[in-house]
Amino acid sequence: KNSSNNLKVSKNMLDLFSKIVLDKVINSEYVEGALEFIKNNFQRYKFFISTGTPTEEIKIILKRKNLIKYFTGIYGSPESKKNHLRKIMDKYKLNYKNLIFYGDSSIDHDAAKNYNIPFGLIRNNYNKNLIKLYKCRKIENFLGEQI
Repeated sequence: KNSSNNLKVSKNMLDLFSKIVLDKVINSEYVEGALEFIKNNFQRYKFFISTGTPTEEIKIILKRKNLIKYFTGIYGSPESKKNHLRKIMDKYKLNYKNLIFYGDSSIDHDAAKNYNIPFGLIRNNYNKNLIKLYKCRKIENFLGEQI
């Protein structure tokens, strides 16, 4: 009986933690210019999301932020970003030369490099060590960014 109560408390704590994280993400700031960039270009280009966030959670986030309509495909965990890219290229018959992968982590860079997809590193406070490491396009925001 006591073990059952502990499981209920643990599940409640996990649910609460998940809700807090979801709310924080939903209320977080955009990379400067990113929203305008997406809104100005989604009708001419296909946009995809490849994230480590669980697929169902990222869909909830995008729906609550009223952004889901801008994306052709949404891919999250548990699958890897390399698998996401393979699926995107296969499903939509896209050539790596016609793609750009914007990301802010070594996982993003490695997934793009695996398929020779041009990579744009979005600089932030957490990836300063990657700036010197990678030879690629580097941006701090999407103000004036052109496809």
